[in-house]
Amino acid sequence: MSHYEVLGVDRSADPATVRSAYLSLARRHHPDSGDGGDAGRMAEVNAAWAVLGDTQKRAAYDDTLGPVVTERPEPPPWRPYDDSDDPEPMPAEDVVAVTPARSAMTLAPAILFAVAVASFAVGLVVDLAPVLAFGLVALVAAGVSFVLVPVVSMFESMRDDPDRR
Repeated sequence: MSHYEVLGVDRSADPATVRSAYLSLARRHHPDSGDGGDAGRMAEVNAAWAVLGDTQKRAAYDDTLGPVVTERPEPPPWRPYDDSDDPEPMPAEDVVAVTPARSAMTLAPAILFAVAVASFAVGLVVDLAPVLAFGLVALVAAGVSFVLVPVVSMFESMRDDPDRR
């Protein structure tokens, strides 16, 4: 474990960051702290600070670690997906068809909600109670359909797929 890892800082950290990390760890692990501390961990922290707290010792230590790699490697060039080694395509009987009725059913809650909002707006502008009542009915229907449509869709998919029963 490097001294940088002991203090929890990067090699590129400035001296103030290294000092701050040292002080934080020293307060936490010092044997005289309220919870008794950790003498072994404190020795590691002190050894790391002895090297990294001195600019000359830190430079010599950095030389022993080797160069800092700051550049990210180039990503591989983009290639289109090649599915030639994929297994056989999914059998047609396993594909659930999206019918127009199924699409309309999934849109019904949103359409009912839009109708309810529009009815309320028109009813408030023209001050007609029947239009406001229609908006209230459409709002209740939208709420019920927000709950029922996923349940109905789930049961239909179970009916279409005998393996999921």
